[in-house]
Amino acid sequence: MEGKVHDDQQDIDYHSKRAISELDRGLNCQSIAAARAHLRLSSLHFERARELSGAGWRSRPPLSM
Repeated sequence: MEGKVHDDQQDIDYHSKRAISELDRGLNCQSIAAARAHLRLSSLHFERARELSGAGWRSRPPLSM
């Protein structure tokens, strides 16, 4: 069971880092279309990290633009 917890934590860390990275890219994009794509990816990664952690997960749509 410990291996599963470790794998879940690695997944949470991965999605959290990707979410922050995509958010940064989206906020710094010159192109509106590219910014939207990065922000959408950020939203999906944040939601996956939250889903994996089980913290306050609510059923709601991802960021829509």
